[in-house]
Amino acid sequence: MPNPCPVCSKINPAEAYYCYYDGVRLSKEAHLGPLRMGSVPFPTPFHFSDGQKCGDFNQLALACDNRWEEARSFLVEGFWPAFFASMGRLDLAASARQAAANPDLDRGLSQLLEKLPVDPDCVSSPKLAVEPKEENLGKLAPGRDVAFDLTIHNEGKFLLSGIVSSTCDWLVFGDHAGATEKMFQTRSVGTIPVRVVGSKLRAGSKRLHGEIVVDTNGGTITVPVWADVPIRPFPKGVYANDVLAGARSPREIAVRSEE
Repeated sequence: MPNPCPVCSKINPAEAYYCYYDGVRLSKEAHLGPLRMGSVPFPTPFHFSDGQKCGDFNQLALACDNRWEEARSFLVEGFWPAFFASMGRLDLAASARQAAANPDLDRGLSQLLEKLPVDPDCVSSPKLAVEPKEENLGKLAPGRDVAFDLTIHNEGKFLLSGIVSSTCDWLVFGDHAGATEKMFQTRSVGTIPVRVVGSKLRAGSKRLHGEIVVDTNGGTITVPVWADVPIRPFPKGVYANDVLAGARSPREIAVRSEE
């Protein structure tokens, strides 16, 4: 007997465990209390090559995170679309095919795993944390470069990916000329070198303020960066006039022209 979906009302085959259109569990018993899709048993468990058996989405997501390389290879071999289609999850099968077409298979696998209906208290999606939360560079001199590291932490599972960018031209990422934007990804911890371009610093009475924006699939964090570039008066003493060596005053020029 055909099964209507309790959410979208579309008709599914009698043997379907999940709605072919939105992935909702079709079992009536599952809707008598709070729905925890991540722990609903699979019709047939999934096995990894080392014998690890996954009987639900929670177990599958954790196993894929622990066996990342093998789970990634399943994308290339086409295992995931077939497995999800066998349980009636055509939505996930389509997502698996899309993930396999991603030039970056790590990112493709992460995007697929983030779509699994896991229980949030069991498996967490990528979550961004950054150190330092604020950077005070103190007093800087124009023309002199300064460097520091920005550490990216993934406090969740799967792959954390995104872009780090600066809001000013005196903060760049990378060596030599550097760039004000940089893409990155990490499954645990990553370090991004930040360089202060001394030639871009301008002395003044106000503190310089810039921002580093870290925008990822696990959240967005803005890191304020402060610096003082004080105005330096001409030196006093025997070397006081070195900066004007060879220069003549307007009066000297006028006297010499009269002679």
